[in-house]
This record gives sequence, structure tokens and C-alpha cells, in this order.
Amino acid sequence: MRFASQEFFDKLKESIMDENSDDSIYTELYEVLLHDTKYRIIRNVGFEDWEDVFQEVAWSVIRQLPRYLLNSEDMHEAQRQSWLNRIVDGKSASWLKKKYRMNKQKKEEQGSQTGSKQPKNIVLSLDMLHEINEETHTPIKLAEGSDSTKSPETIMVESEVSKKLLEKLTQLYSINTSPEKLIAFTYSRLIFPYIGDVVSGKPSKVYEHLYGFRLYDLYECMVDDLMSVIDGFIPKETFLPLREKLDIIDSDGHAIGEKSFDLQVRQITDGVHRIHKKLDADRDEETKKEQKQEQQEGGSDDDRTPEF
Repeated sequence: MRFASQEFFDKLKESIMDENSDDSIYTELYEVLLHDTKYRIIRNVGFEDWEDVFQEVAWSVIRQLPRYLLNSEDMHEAQRQSWLNRIVDGKSASWLKKKYRMNKQKKEEQGSQTGSKQPKNIVLSLDMLHEINEETHTPIKLAEGSDSTKSPETIMVESEVSKKLLEKLTQLYSINTSPEKLIAFTYSRLIFPYIGDVVSGKPSKVYEHLYGFRLYDLYECMVDDLMSVIDGFIPKETFLPLREKLDIIDSDGHAIGEKSFDLQVRQITDGVHRIHKKLDADRDEETKKEQKQEQQEGGSDDDRTPEF
């Protein structure tokens, strides 16, 4: 019996909702998940680590069961399988990234003992997505960290994310435009410019790295990559306006997030330009309001929060 099948969904729901049922359904769920995910996990992370990743997958599925049972009643088997695959690939990417960081830390500690210096690198979840998609285990792409020069188009690298910056991100993702263009803007202006010369923020590079991937997968990578670039935690609520855009059901009965990124270079260029123009207009309006308020209050301290 497959996890995504209607038969198992009905059985799972009946057992979970029955207050008098025992815990045997969880044992069966564990065995079904093991059968359905083992080889995908091995393909993603290799044979050595698959069991550790599977434990994280199983726990994640169990933790999300109430919401899954509530929202998956009318889903097709392919949609349920896609939900499970998203968890598997997400946990695989996180594991690879964590493993790389641990290995990198060991090398830095060994290097400090010998007096050598290790270059600063940022590992993108997007790179992991490319690896998983290509079904290879080649070394991930690395880019040297940027210098301390900061421009209006990039986010400042800080250990703490200011409230002002979170508000600006929420403002960005609330702009009335397609989620594809918001994701493209984020990589073009807020992520790629901070990982050095290997990957630039040019529309052609954005197209090269994003095209063909599912929007839900790109969203998860984007959130992770943005936090890596600014070296700070960003609450999920910040991205809620974008997530809501992805969850909209289109005329075909599928969530927008299930579609693949298919913007062409010209469309990316136009989208980034329009979003930037909208942010500039909003910033100018906000500046006018602040100046007016300062005049009324007799002046205030400078606001040194970085802007996009």
C-alpha cells in the first residue's frame, strides 16, 4: 500500500480520528514511509546518511499529519505524492547543507591550528535543488562571500534582522504581482549579489538557475537562502503574503505553487524593474511621511536601516 493512495489515506484518517484506536497505525505509517521514500533519500544524500534523513522525514510527516489529513481529502494521488516528495527533498537538502557546514567547520578548525585561513563561503539551498534534480552527487557549487560594499539593491549582512527590514520584506512580498516575479526579484537583487562573482543577479543568470523548478520548491529554497545571506533568522510570517499567492488555486484546480518557473529573460527583466520601481515609490512616500512627522515632532534621530 502506497502512502499517497486513497486507500491508505482513508485508513490513516479513520485511525487518527478514532479516539479508541491504538497506535498500530503509526507503525504501519512508518513502514509505508520507509518503502516509499528509502530509495529517493539514498539518491539524494547517499547510502551512508539515508537512515538519519529518513528519521527526519518520518517525524516531519507525523508532525504535519493533522493539516495533511484536513487539506488532502480531495487531492489526487499524484498531489499527495508530491507533498511527500517535497518533504523528502527538503529534508535531504537541509541534511546536505548541515553536513557541509559541519565539514567546513572542521576544516576551519584544522586550518586555524596550522595558521591558514579558509575563504568565507555561502552554500545555497538552490544549489542543493539542482543537485537533487540532476540526481548526482557532485560537489556543490560554492561562491566566495562578498566584500563589505553594500548597495541599495542588496540586503545588509547582519547577525540580527531588524524589525524595519522585516517590514520591508513583508512589503515586498505584498506587492500585487506574480509569485514567480517576486522569487526572481529576491534572487536577482537580494541573494545572488551577495555570493560573489560566480552567480550574478543578471536576469539571464536568474533564468538559468530558476527555470523549470516547481515554485513551491523555489520558495522553500529562497527562504533558506535569504536567511543564509543575511546570516539571521526571518520569521515565516514575513513570507506569508508570498505563500498565500502560491496557495491560490488556478482554473485547472491546482495551486500556483505546483507550477514550474517558466518566466523568460525578458519577463524577468521587466518584473524586476517594475518591482524595484514600486519599492522606490513606496520608499519615497514613506520618506515624505517620516519627514512630515519629524517636522511635527521637532526632529528625530537618523534611520540607518538598510534599504533595498
